[in-house]
Amino acid sequence: MRKSHLKKMSKKCQAILSEEAIIVNKMLIACQGRCMICGKFASLEKNHTRDRKRFVLSCRECHLFPNGRHKYLDDMV
Repeated sequence: MRKSHLKKMSKKCQAILSEEAIIVNKMLIACQGRCMICGKFASLEKNHTRDRKRFVLSCRECHLFPNGRHKYLDDMV
């Protein structure tokens, strides 16, 4: 049997992902499980391009490239 070599995640990356998870949980409560762009119930994912701190939760259709509509949290208010 071969051992698979998994890439270790740095502590910095772990900290960023844990902070994002806290923000995602708060956003899920606020948006009640709806896409923050189109408003429909769907599985949601983080939608960000360059700035990871201002992401919104969007469905897969709103997130897909090339037709994706990338929005920031500041744009939604």
